[in-house]
Amino acid sequence: MKNDWKVFYQADFWRHRGRDHAGRALPIEKRFDWCGEDWYVPAAYVCTQGVVLDLLLRVPQERFAAFAEKWSLTPERGCEEFSEEEVETIDRENPLSQDFSAGLTLNGSPIPYGRSCAVSYVPKLAEDKPALRLLAHYGFDMDCCWAIHRLFFPQKRREIQTLSLHLAAQPEWLTGPHFTAEAGKPVVLTHPATGAVYTLTPQRIEAETLELPPQGPEFPRHLVRMDYTLSPELPGDALRLRDTAPADPARRRDANGGIIGGADGPTAIFIGCHSEEERIHTAFSSPHFAPQKAPVEWRTSFRVTARIASTGMSVFLPTSLLIRPTSEGISMQGERNPITVVIIFIWNRATVCWPEEAGACLPICCGRCVSRCATALTSIVPSWKTRLSSSIFRWWASRI
Repeated sequence: MKNDWKVFYQADFWRHRGRDHAGRALPIEKRFDWCGEDWYVPAAYVCTQGVVLDLLLRVPQERFAAFAEKWSLTPERGCEEFSEEEVETIDRENPLSQDFSAGLTLNGSPIPYGRSCAVSYVPKLAEDKPALRLLAHYGFDMDCCWAIHRLFFPQKRREIQTLSLHLAAQPEWLTGPHFTAEAGKPVVLTHPATGAVYTLTPQRIEAETLELPPQGPEFPRHLVRMDYTLSPELPGDALRLRDTAPADPARRRDANGGIIGGADGPTAIFIGCHSEEERIHTAFSSPHFAPQKAPVEWRTSFRVTARIASTGMSVFLPTSLLIRPTSEGISMQGERNPITVVIIFIWNRATVCWPEEAGACLPICCGRCVSRCATALTSIVPSWKTRLSSSIFRWWASRI
């Protein structure tokens, strides 16, 4: 690994905002499959304030090219050329866009999720320097597309004996039917994924005017409120209603309170409420400066389980060879030497339990090497640890 490669807890891919020191690298080099997708955990970094983990998703270039061709995506074409509904569909179909939650278990204890940052790499398109640098550092294939996530888990510094990563897919929203509503007239909705049928009955539809402060930009105040019931009920907020028409953009005022044109910033005000007692749901249209005369066209969205997985998964990250020794007389510089590896392992554990995964990390050597290793330990560690280490070597030799 390059000497100039540093990962900080108080940083992201683009800048370092704090005065903390770079984390200690723990090479993991773990590859796993999650519902047909190739995921990689090349390394973790132990920092003063927590653990930083790099997680990468590999996507074949041909697969991403087919997605980009379907939507005529180019670096020059922005999201403003698509409707809100199209943008949601594009994001859902993007093979590099995977929405998940992550958790970490360190030495058997869960660590809360802190934050994350992400960047993507697509060959022959706009090249992101942090993505290029990271892929080059780890030696990954530059002909593939990559989604690169850096996860931050806060915790006090301590020795790492076991490390497990837990991933769970986040729900997605699928666009359903569009409809216009009349009070008292039921509307039949079909779930786009399950085919289940729901009946939405508007109870009240009326125009409302928002009370907004006179200072600052002028926001649109006129909207339509619809109270409705749903049968059968969906759990939580599994159904979402939105106005298909965009909201009017805010307008700036001059020093005398006059309007001087469109303003940057929020262009819509989304408000919603839900009465648990009466099971009355409420939806609001996009706000406008003038009262809306035409009926509102509503767009339905249904929350569904994400496409990448119906359940979560856990990945054991083998770090047994990376435990920091507590003895100053032992150096990590020789961690590739089987003698040093065993000393580090014993010196940090009152009782030794060699996990299955550790055997795969040990260098393959001959029986004579095993004998020399056991002999070398005799002059370094107490006799009870020597007997224990000898049993470990015999177990190791039986697996070679």
